[in-house]
Amino acid sequence: MKWVIFGVFIGATALLLLDLATMPKPQYEGVAQLVWATDGNPAREEQMAMFKDWHLKTYGQKIDIRIDPSNAGREKVVIQSAAGVGPDLFDMYGSTDIERLVKSGIILDVTDEAKKHGFAKEAIWPGIWPSFVYEGRQYGAPTNAGSFVILFNKKLFDAEGVPYPEPASWTWTQFLEVAQKFTHKRPDGTMQFGMLEVDPIQLIYQNDGRIFTPDGTRCIADSPDAIEAMQFYYDLRYKYHVMPTSSDIQSMTAAGGWGGSVNTFSNDHFAMTSGARWWLTGYVRDTRKAMESGKPSPFKLGAAPLPYFKHPAGLTQSRCTGINRTSKNVKYALRFLEFLASEPYNRQINSSYDAFAPMIKYDTGPEGVTAGPPPPSGLEIANSPLWIKSMRVSRDVEISPFLPPFRFQRLWKEQTDLLVAQKCTAAAMMKTFTRLVNNEIQVNLAHDAKLRARYDAAVAKESVR
Repeated sequence: MKWVIFGVFIGATALLLLDLATMPKPQYEGVAQLVWATDGNPAREEQMAMFKDWHLKTYGQKIDIRIDPSNAGREKVVIQSAAGVGPDLFDMYGSTDIERLVKSGIILDVTDEAKKHGFAKEAIWPGIWPSFVYEGRQYGAPTNAGSFVILFNKKLFDAEGVPYPEPASWTWTQFLEVAQKFTHKRPDGTMQFGMLEVDPIQLIYQNDGRIFTPDGTRCIADSPDAIEAMQFYYDLRYKYHVMPTSSDIQSMTAAGGWGGSVNTFSNDHFAMTSGARWWLTGYVRDTRKAMESGKPSPFKLGAAPLPYFKHPAGLTQSRCTGINRTSKNVKYALRFLEFLASEPYNRQINSSYDAFAPMIKYDTGPEGVTAGPPPPSGLEIANSPLWIKSMRVSRDVEISPFLPPFRFQRLWKEQTDLLVAQKCTAAAMMKTFTRLVNNEIQVNLAHDAKLRARYDAAVAKESVR
């Protein structure tokens, strides 16, 4: 078996080398070229052109950069880099990616350079630090930042004669009074719902629940506050019927009406949803196309804060970019991270609605997200102050240094899927999840003496609090 695995590795490496050999040559002979493993978003073309212009103006040198969307996955990046043929830059998403990239040894620690060149974490929204900071060290820079608000469909509110939610704080009890007015079967036989989705971890944080103890030594997701929040998440579907159940989703899929949260919310079957500013990227594009052809805007959206239990709280999102430690172009890759902190780049993020700028100073205008162009009709919320208000009370999901984040996420998804499918109660789900996580922590400690020593120190620290 080991020879089979070795053969597969050699074959994969050979294919990667062939791919590199056939790559397009740099635009300018003798000019450094960076390879950026990222998605194929059309905005990348504009961003690469801006980087070339910024680099020439800032450093007096030409530079070339191209994207490699076919190898943007974390596993591919790790394999390529281990073989010495990895990209110079690569994107990463959340605490799961950063932990595994650091452990693999391929990502460059940029803490000192970040302080010198203006992209240190202190200038960036604290809520997204876990996406590029690991155990106090910085590994990359964010390309955007995001938080969640309630998006609501004004067309449905108008049709039902329901007043729009006020842009002030509101509780989940108040939310339910509104959402239940929209949940019913339409004359054509299709279902309409008051709410599309919300992340249950947001509900846990709003109800003073936690996933881990402060130092991550134990999972405490089976606390009464956390269970109460998860029960409400279940009740949104099966007691109040304002969110679609598993069978509702399956029926909508069969009818061709399901295509991911962004597309689903746009089909006018949901009055509200928890959504992020980056959702508007496609909506703005579709609106401009419609208006260019003489048609009215297909959207009429409003925004309100996330409802809360005991206090406002939410989750953050961020796409970040790291540097391959084995890159031959580290000097230029560091300049790219410096560019991500520049005014031109941050203004471009705001104006393209790709979430909002990661640097705090470019988001705090008197009227909300700054430098955003006037949004098209029906999407005026694109520059709403609510995005920044939400960011100030949002955070990333807790992680434990004694459990790999990817294992946390897998266990969480497995258990929440069982709950949504009515295979268990909310209390049983949270107790099972807590037990599984704590068991894995102990297994990890049994196989790693250094981790065990760190764990014992953390336990002692927690005991004197």
